[in-house]
Amino acid sequence: MAMLHAGGATKEDLEALIGNPSDAFGLMALLMGVGIAFDGLAGYLTARMAGYLEYWHVLAMWGLLTVMQFALSSGGGESDAVSIPSYVVIVGYFGGLIAAFSGAYLFKKGKRGSP
Repeated sequence: MAMLHAGGATKEDLEALIGNPSDAFGLMALLMGVGIAFDGLAGYLTARMAGYLEYWHVLAMWGLLTVMQFALSSGGGESDAVSIPSYVVIVGYFGGLIAAFSGAYLFKKGKRGSP
């Protein structure tokens, strides 16, 4: 945001961008990257807490998060709901799934190496 403000963006432009981040590809990519990184961390922590059947626990965690995301993004019938482009949804869900299982794999790989 500071870079946009320094580049000459007005206060109204910044408020519009914050209100609908899908208008700026760079900001949307950053938000997707942070979200996918946290999915990887959640997969690692879920596998660590599970103790056994780590991948199944990660799949259940991802499924619950997906259901929660659908429930929260439904808009509740509001007409001013922010529309999220379909590529963001697809990349977010599949990237998050891959990151979650990668986090679980990193935990299992580290667990095998330790005595």
